[in-house]
Amino acid sequence: MIEVGQFLNFLPPILDGNIISDKRRYMLIIEIEKQNNIIKMLNVSSIKNRKANLWYDYNLEIENYYPLPKPSFAKLNAVYSLDYFEGLEQFIAKDGRKLDDKEFDRIINEKQKIEKKYRIRRIKFTEKEFKKYNEEFITQ
Repeated sequence: MIEVGQFLNFLPPILDGNIISDKRRYMLIIEIEKQNNIIKMLNVSSIKNRKANLWYDYNLEIENYYPLPKPSFAKLNAVYSLDYFEGLEQFIAKDGRKLDDKEFDRIINEKQKIEKKYRIRRIKFTEKEFKKYNEEFITQ
């Protein structure tokens, strides 16, 4: 079962700035709209070779980054939405381990501050788009 605070790991059809990614990304699940069957996520990146990105206040260093493998930051200026579909669970990362509750709450609080300061980009993937870009990772 997919839960808030977990990470999905997949190849996004598109990233903020209309960038097409060529590698899988960790996405932190921040909300599940059960009535609309939608999962909302933040893109999370490794800090390695990207320390300068932390100068932007909309990029938040994740202080307690476990279960992620490396020090990371959350990109708070874009929210990704994905239609929930059967089989999406196979993209749950790190055996479903969640980010620490206090760290998760800190990220959400900072995201709310950023929403008051910037226009947040909303990026939506359909099931069809998701499956097209991730077909090599889908197990039957």
